[in-house]
Amino acid sequence: MFYVIYEFTVGAAAQNEFEKLWHDLTLEIRSNSGGLGSRLHKALNKPNCWVAYAQWPDKQTWENAAPLNVTSSTSLRNRMRELCSDIKVVYQLESTDDLLV
Repeated sequence: MFYVIYEFTVGAAAQNEFEKLWHDLTLEIRSNSGGLGSRLHKALNKPNCWVAYAQWPDKQTWENAAPLNVTSSTSLRNRMRELCSDIKVVYQLESTDDLLV
């Protein structure tokens, strides 16, 4: 398995919309791009910071991900970018041991 950890900086007024966009985009990626889902977390120790990690079957699938519904996906991605003052790929990870339930 391959994982990507993202960090988003989102203004206080945009956080509810950001959460909805993240949710909708994640479902689209899972349905159309080979992604295996993601989890979103609000950082308690860093204001306006959200962290997500996404699971993929492998790095190549992540690198080559192209949604079938490009118009919808592009619109969601663009709006999410507008709401964020910063988006970073913090880590690209390969699983070595998994004990999550």
